[in-house]
Amino acid sequence: MPQLNSQICLLPTEILYTILRAVLDEIVECDMMISPKPEHELLPGGLSFPHTMALVCRYWRDVVFSAPVLWTRIFCVLPASGSTVEQMLSYQLEKTGILPVDLTIVSKKVYPLYDIVLRCIGPHIGRLRSLRISNLSSSLSHVNNDIITLPSYAPWLECLQLDTRLNKLLEINCPMLRTLHVNVAVAMTIDPQWLNNLTHVESVTISLGYSLACGYEAIRALGAIPRRIPSLTLDFSFPPYSYRYNPAFKIGAEKVIIHGLAALLNVIDDHCKTVVLRECNIDSGTHILPYSSTLLELDRCISSNLFGELTWKWGGDTVIITSSDYGCIQTILTRLNPPQASLNNSRELHLWSRVTTLKLVANGKFKMNFSVSLLRSVVYRRFTWDDAMRKIVENDEKPGNGEFKCVEPIRVLHVHGGPPLSRHMRSWFKKHVEDFVWDYKRS
Repeated sequence: MPQLNSQICLLPTEILYTILRAVLDEIVECDMMISPKPEHELLPGGLSFPHTMALVCRYWRDVVFSAPVLWTRIFCVLPASGSTVEQMLSYQLEKTGILPVDLTIVSKKVYPLYDIVLRCIGPHIGRLRSLRISNLSSSLSHVNNDIITLPSYAPWLECLQLDTRLNKLLEINCPMLRTLHVNVAVAMTIDPQWLNNLTHVESVTISLGYSLACGYEAIRALGAIPRRIPSLTLDFSFPPYSYRYNPAFKIGAEKVIIHGLAALLNVIDDHCKTVVLRECNIDSGTHILPYSSTLLELDRCISSNLFGELTWKWGGDTVIITSSDYGCIQTILTRLNPPQASLNNSRELHLWSRVTTLKLVANGKFKMNFSVSLLRSVVYRRFTWDDAMRKIVENDEKPGNGEFKCVEPIRVLHVHGGPPLSRHMRSWFKKHVEDFVWDYKRS
């Protein structure tokens, strides 16, 4: 151990600072992608960055405490005492001097400390690069916003995440905003004029949480986005109290991530390129999958209707199924599997005929299960479909049968974490698929 410490101490100060700064940037980037959690506390008493770095040795401690930029990620877990909150936040914010700050405020319980929090962060609004406030208060109907004055301009704010109706924060001009994450209650109170701040936004997330609000009205609250955004996430992990589908209303993005409620496909316009369904039940329904999208990803999805007839029509070319159950995989494979070739089928089928890439992935400890024989049928029938159809057309004497529905073969098949595959079956797949990978998970 002494030898290890001596080697660490040999790092020049500039290199050590660069390494620690890179670690900080990676943590902040991760913060902007996931919801803040109380266990990520970064205050004295916790053992996270940068406090953990300061415990390595005296040399590291001196470097860490002499670099204010390493303290600009403030993660405040609220205690019950308001005076403690004010002292803690003020000390942390003042310690960063004039540097940009990434601030997260989260409660393990619901505390009505909104006035103290806003009073603490008010003088530093102009320095905030990201602001995430979670579980601060469940009801703010009694708040007197007139007694709280905040600056009207946040020139560096790139990420704003709120699940609390702090209307004062939604009156601030933040032209650099890139990421917005709000829940239903906040979304429904946003002033349409404030949406002008979304001119450069790249990612918007609307989450339902435990709200009893109507899902459709929550989505419509952000329907005035001035342009198509790169990424839209609809996180309805808990089903809304009511959900009304209005076919006249559509919202769009280049990539749409739907968490928990597949029926939200109905409010996505047809210009979306990537659709991701997370923890959804894909059983047959009236859902409308954007036909012009090219990529469909199913992440931890289920289907209770084994071998059910999925009614979704789709013209994309890539399907990725990640850590999804047997019913989900079987339903998708059934949709990809053309029946025996016939002239009538070629005219009437609404197959996912353009799919050429199929990837099945099991993450972590998830055990993926599906029918290898059905997968083989999908590959074989799509591989031989064109030849079979041409023979049928050539033998048919009726005029006008020169055109038939083209079904693309599977050209890319990657299976990671699937069941073991025999040598014979592996050779068969390699023969019929141009890009074939099969890694099975050993128990």
